Amino acid sequence: MGTMKIFAVVLLLVDFIHCSTLSFSIEEEKAIDTIVGNIAVNSGLSSNMSGQDFNMLEYKRVSTNSENSADLFNIVETTGDIKTTTVIDREEICKLKQTCDITFDVAVSSPFSNFFALYTIEISILDKNDNVPTFPQSSITLEIHEDDSIGTLYSLDSAQDKDIGINSIQGYEISPLNSTFDLNVERNLDQSFILRVELHQKLDREVDDFYQFHVTAKDGGSPPNIGTMTVDVKVIDANDNKPEFQSDYNISIKENFSVGNTLLQLLATDKDIGENGRVFYRFSPHQSDLDNIQQVFSLNSETGKINLKQAFDYGQKNLYKFYVDASDHGTDPQWSQTLVTIRVEDDGNNPPHVTFSYLVSKINSNTVNISEAEKVGKAIAIVNVQDSDSGKSGQVTCVINNDKFELQSLSAGKYAVIIKQILDRETADTHTITVTCNDQGNPPMTTQESFTVQLADENDCTPMFNVNYAYFAAISENSTSGSLVTQVTASDCDAGHNSIIRYFLHADGVDSFVINDITGIINTKKVFDREINPRLTFRVLAVDSGSRPLTGTATVVVNVTDVNDNSPTFNVTAFNFHVLENQDAQTLVGKLTAFDLDEGENARLTFSLVGNNADVPFHVYPNGTIMTTQKLNREDKSEYRFRIVVSDHGIVQKLCHSNVNATDADSGINADLAYSIVAGNQLGIFDINKHGQIILASTHMIKEDTVFPVVISVKDKGVNPRETTQDVFIVLVYANMAAVSPVKDNTTGNKYVVISAVVVAFTALVSAVIIAIIIILRRNDKKLAEQSRREKVKHANGDVFTNGTVSYDPNHGDLSRKKKKEVSFSLEDDLDNAFDASSFSYDDRDHNSMKPSKNNTMQFQQFLIQPDKQVLYLFNKCGVGDAECLSVCQKILSTHTQ
Repeated sequence: MGTMKIFAVVLLLVDFIHCSTLSFSIEEEKAIDTIVGNIAVNSGLSSNMSGQDFNMLEYKRVSTNSENSADLFNIVETTGDIKTTTVIDREEICKLKQTCDITFDVAVSSPFSNFFALYTIEISILDKNDNVPTFPQSSITLEIHEDDSIGTLYSLDSAQDKDIGINSIQGYEISPLNSTFDLNVERNLDQSFILRVELHQKLDREVDDFYQFHVTAKDGGSPPNIGTMTVDVKVIDANDNKPEFQSDYNISIKENFSVGNTLLQLLATDKDIGENGRVFYRFSPHQSDLDNIQQVFSLNSETGKINLKQAFDYGQKNLYKFYVDASDHGTDPQWSQTLVTIRVEDDGNNPPHVTFSYLVSKINSNTVNISEAEKVGKAIAIVNVQDSDSGKSGQVTCVINNDKFELQSLSAGKYAVIIKQILDRETADTHTITVTCNDQGNPPMTTQESFTVQLADENDCTPMFNVNYAYFAAISENSTSGSLVTQVTASDCDAGHNSIIRYFLHADGVDSFVINDITGIINTKKVFDREINPRLTFRVLAVDSGSRPLTGTATVVVNVTDVNDNSPTFNVTAFNFHVLENQDAQTLVGKLTAFDLDEGENARLTFSLVGNNADVPFHVYPNGTIMTTQKLNREDKSEYRFRIVVSDHGIVQKLCHSNVNATDADSGINADLAYSIVAGNQLGIFDINKHGQIILASTHMIKEDTVFPVVISVKDKGVNPRETTQDVFIVLVYANMAAVSPVKDNTTGNKYVVISAVVVAFTALVSAVIIAIIIILRRNDKKLAEQSRREKVKHANGDVFTNGTVSYDPNHGDLSRKKKKEVSFSLEDDLDNAFDASSFSYDDRDHNSMKPSKNNTMQFQQFLIQPDKQVLYLFNKCGVGDAECLSVCQKILSTHTQ
C-alpha cells in the first residue's frame, strides 16, 4: 500500500503533455545528415516554458512503427533535429506504393523539471524522377503472316518505371510513323498499360518481307525520361502464288531418239518461298491416254525433265500431246498446267511394233492370271504386230520363248498365245512369255515384248505327313488323361487357303486320344494299362482347306511303357516238395515258380526266404531253386514249413509271399537215374540232361513243321541196373518271325523254334520195373519199406513234383557236386495235374516262369503213358483260335496213330 501511494504522488508532480503527430517530408536520394525538420520548433514547446527550460529539453526516439525505417533517420537529443542516416531510395522502401510514410515516436523530457511529452513523427518520402522506363527486351522480332487481315493486333510487352505518379510512364509513341503499323495503347485501372501493334495495311511478302520501327515509353518528369524498344517485323510467306510455266512446250524429235535420254526440260516458278515455293511435276491424271504416255515417257517430279522410256515408232504414232501439272508443297497447294506437244519425225526403217490384247484377267498392264488347271489349247492373249515400213522391211515373223505356250497365227499381224502343255503351279508359279518379232529389212529390225503369266492355285496336292510310314511314340501306363503323346505335322504344296491344314483322328483313335486340329499335338484321352494293351495303333488325318478338301493319312504307333503296378504272383498258394533223407548238402529240392504281369526289370523276379530262418535247412536261390544246406534226417523231422517271398526289380518293389512244405521221399541210390538219347538224333539237334530234360542243342532251319522221332533210354544205378526205353516224337514248329513281336531270346537264327515233346507210348514194362525195384528195396530194409508205403507222391492242387523236371542255372548255385534223382509215378494222378498250363507264363529271364509255346526244355516225366489222352488234354488246353497249338497237337496225334 505504501508503494502505491508514493507512485500516485509522482504522477501528480509530473507535468505530462501528449501532443499530436508532427509531419515532415523529404525527397528521396538526399545526402546523409540532411535535416528533415526540428521537433522543438515544429512542436511549439518554446512558447510554453522559459528559454532556459526549453534549451535543457532532451529528445529520445522510443519506437518505430514503419518497417525498414530504423536505419533511415537519427534524432539529435539536445536540439531535436531529425537527420537522414543514409541515402534514401523510395522505390526500394515502398516499391510502387503511391505514398511512402515512415512513422516513429519521440519522447521529450527535462532533467531539471517534471516536464515530459511524447510525439509521433511522420515523415513522407517524396518521389524523385530517378528511374527511366525500361522494356523487358531492347529489341524483339514479330512474325506476321502476309495474309493476316487489316486490324490484326500483335501484343508487345509494356515498359516498367519504378517511379510513381507523374514520374511514372505516361504514354507510348511509334517512330517513324508509317501507314502499315500503329500502336494500340490501353490503360488499366492500376495505371499499367496494354501495348499492341495494329496492322493498318495489307502485307505482301513478295513486295516487302521486312519492316522495322521503334516503340518509345515516356514518363511525366520534366524533362521526361524515355525508354525505347526496337521492333523487327518478319513477314511470313503465305501460299498465295501458284507455280507458273513460261509457256506451252512444242518440240520435234527423230524417231531414232535414244531411249533414256532427256527430251525436254520443263520449268515452273513460284514466287513463294520454302515449301510454298518448292515445285514438283506430274503427268496430269485427267487425260484419257495416261497409260500410253507413261509407257513412252518418264517425268522427273523434282527437276521437270522428260525422258524417253520406249523407242518411238513413227509408223505407229508420230504425235504425242499430254498435260503436265506443276504444284507447290504448301499446306493448301497451288496448281498450274502446261501442254506438251512432241512430234516424231520419220527416220526410215522401223522395227515392228508389238502389243498384247489379253483374253484372261489382268493383274496389271503386263501380268495376267490363269488357273493352273486351264486346259491345253486355251488362248490367253492376242499378239498384235505392226510395221509401218514397206516391202520386206514391213514383213514380220514372230516366235515365242516358252515351252509351255505357243503362237498360233490368226491373220496378217495377229497371233494367239495358247497353252501348249499342262501347267503346274507347284513346279513354277509364274511364266514369262517373250514374243520376238523380226522384219525382213536390211538390216532386219527386231522387237521383243514380254508379259507374265501368274498361275492361280488349284487344290491338287494331298497333304503329306513328314514321316515315311508311321509316327512312333511312347507313354507310360497310368499317365493321366491329357498327357502329351506326340505332334504330327504335314505339309501341302498348294498355296493360300488350299495349303491350310487341319488335323483329325481317324475313328480308330478317337476313343483313346485327342488332337489339336491346328498344331497337330496329340494328347491322351484316358489312362492306359500296358498289361491290357501294350501297343496302340491308330491313324491321323491331315485335311486341307480347299473347296474340295484333300486328305492325307499317317499311322501313329504308341508303345505303352511299363510301370511297376503289378505284384509278383506265385503259381500256387503253397508249394509241396519231397526230398530223400541223408542226401548231401546242396541237394536239389525243387524250384519255385511265379509270374509278374509287368515287363523288363519290373517283371524280373527274385526269390528269398522270409524272416529269420536259421532253423530251416534249405537255401532259396534268387532264381527260385531250393537246395538243402545239410543232410536231412527224417526221424528227427519229417516236414519243414517256411515262408518265401518273391519280389520284382522295379524301383518300388512289389512282393508276394508263399508257403513251402518239404518232405522226405527216401528212395535210396536205386532212385538215381541216367538219361540218354539212343536213336533218332543223328543231326545232334537235341540233348537230354541228367534231370531228364530234353533241350535244343543247336539251331535247325526248317520251312514247315517237322516231326523228329527219337528213342530215350533211362537207367537206374542199382547193383543190377535196370533200363527202359521210350519213343518220343519232337515237333519243331515253324514260326514266321515277321508276325511275331520282338522279345528277348538267347537263341539265334531267323526262325522261332518251339520244341514240343510228347510221349506217344509208355510200355507197361516201365511200371513193372519200377515196382519190382521198390519191392526189392522194401524187403532189404523194412524201415525203408514201411516209409515207402506211407509216402505217396500225389499231384494234389498246388503240389509240384521236381523229379528231374527243374532246370537249374549253375550261375545261381553250386551244383558241381553230383545230385541224386528220384522218380515218383502215380498211375492214379489226374491227367490235368500232369501238365498244368495255367501255371506257365512267358518270361525270358532265368527264373521258372514260362509259356509252353516258348519253353525250349521239355520235361520228360511230365507226360503220362497214355499218349492219346495226353494229346486230347493238349487240345483242351489250346486257346480259342490258337491255330498254331491245334496244328501241333494234330501232327502229334497223326504221328502216333501211324
